[in-house]
Amino acid sequence: MTLTNVGSGKVLDVRGGSTAIGTTMNQYEANGSYAQKWIAVKDSNGTLTLHSALKSGLVLDVSGAATADGTSVQLYSSNGTEAQRWIGLEG
Repeated sequence: MTLTNVGSGKVLDVRGGSTAIGTTMNQYEANGSYAQKWIAVKDSNGTLTLHSALKSGLVLDVSGAATADGTSVQLYSSNGTEAQRWIGLEG
């Protein structure tokens, strides 16, 4: 799946297509690359973990599990923490 921003029409993209731990996200014009593809896995508690199609074991993660506005979102090794669990809301 791709995650498209309603306002810009651009998609969530792993910066530079890197598989390095800590690589941050950006929005980018859709180009069909694996850097823009995500595999949503529903966890037992109903939340989603978004796995990168770039490399097995990498997921979307809130940097440092921080809760402050403006905190970066990055690629990180899957560890099952709340920093890697997401809720999809329709709207």
